[in-house]
Amino acid sequence: AYKITNPEEKAIFSNQEKIKLNYYQIPSKSATGRGGGIEAIPNNKILVTLDNGEMFIFDQETETFFTNSSNLKNNYSGIRDTFINEELSEFLILATVNTEGLCKKIKLDSFQYVQENDAFRISNPEAIWESEEECEAPANSAAGGRIVFFQDDYFISTGFFSESRIGDLEGGMHPYPQSEKSSFGKVIKIDRSRKNEPLIYSLGHRTPQGLFVSNDKKKLFLTEHGPKAGD
Repeated sequence: AYKITNPEEKAIFSNQEKIKLNYYQIPSKSATGRGGGIEAIPNNKILVTLDNGEMFIFDQETETFFTNSSNLKNNYSGIRDTFINEELSEFLILATVNTEGLCKKIKLDSFQYVQENDAFRISNPEAIWESEEECEAPANSAAGGRIVFFQDDYFISTGFFSESRIGDLEGGMHPYPQSEKSSFGKVIKIDRSRKNEPLIYSLGHRTPQGLFVSNDKKKLFLTEHGPKAGD
């Protein structure tokens, strides 16, 4: 597979410059999942969390992976993003979880963390937010989403969380994103202090898989998959 996905010319070309690439194979067969997160941590290391919850630390100096002492394997049905708040020593995970039957929810959890050499230890799990259940063919890849920190609050994006029923819905569009009664297809603002209830910041999204903070412009930028399916 790597002969196909990793070209010999290891570079990205843009209008401005040529960016060299290096490929490092994650030591897990689960690394081909459709989610996970990646975070820079101190001592020139990278924390890699796979879709299934396995966690690895990549040392950029030695270019090697270490299996992390803490991991979240089998805690979630699919991890969508991770986020580190150094000020609070807080590690956040946005993920989907299985509930009864074939139903699922989207959930935001917080952990306290300590980094020691080649170990990133997490403890004290806290459920910050969760969506309602979705029981009509919930799809991890259609759940969104991203976590960002903007103007002293957390913002998360959620997808419409259901397979497009193109035969039933015009253009494959789903009613969830436009409904203020649904958590799906939204950007949700969450008070960092947990004093105020989460609120809908924007709606009408399908599967938002990019959320970026511009502190200079004081804006959030979001990218998503459009309503007629496809990338």
